[in-house]
Amino acid sequence: AQRRGEEATYYDDEADEDEDLEVSDAEEQYEEPENGDAKEGQVKQLDTRSIELSISLPVSAWGRVMVEDVVKEVADTSVLRETPRISMCYMEQADDGSAYVQTEGSNLQAVWAYEDYIDVDKVMTNDIYLILQTYGVEAARKALIHELSMVFKAYGIPVDNRHLSIIADYMTAHGGYRPFNRSGMDTAPSGIQKMSFETSLKFLTDAAMNAEIDHLESPSARIAVGEITKCGTGMFDLLQKIRA
Repeated sequence: AQRRGEEATYYDDEADEDEDLEVSDAEEQYEEPENGDAKEGQVKQLDTRSIELSISLPVSAWGRVMVEDVVKEVADTSVLRETPRISMCYMEQADDGSAYVQTEGSNLQAVWAYEDYIDVDKVMTNDIYLILQTYGVEAARKALIHELSMVFKAYGIPVDNRHLSIIADYMTAHGGYRPFNRSGMDTAPSGIQKMSFETSLKFLTDAAMNAEIDHLESPSARIAVGEITKCGTGMFDLLQKIRA
């Protein structure tokens, strides 16, 4: 073992027993980079059965550092193969017995590269913005309805899709993806409607400083001031016919 640059070679446990790879053999297979020595902690992939780790230790660490622990730490942070924006991958089984892959993160372009192995027509993701950029606003709207229904389904609450479609229509009405929070309420024309949602004092201050006028067309605004909403039975008046 060298003190200036400790090196270790790990072999696959499933490798053939008659294939005895030594460190010297690995060094012959590795081509030194053109720019000089390897960087600290750099992983050099030699073949499918072994890798070589180059670790540089300061002189002050001689006899004080367990090289095995350092090698394990570097090995845990070294990337052998990766797919951008996907951190974990799990193999699951559906109710009908078919197998599917579930990932942490989304990368549709990387999935399309495996169309010979994966049914790309059944790929699903909860990244609404990615769906909007890739498939368009109609696909994003349907994805919103599906994700909202899954939230209520987890608690055993049945909700008709017609109610969820109102939320999805509101969020995608302008061709984009509008958040369903106080940031998304900034575009609402009714000041009282915005006050009835969140941060009432902020919206009240902005409305007063800008001299905004509210015509009470929003159901939320009319309810906030005690008026009947202009929908349902509130859309018309009843006249009682009085006999003379």
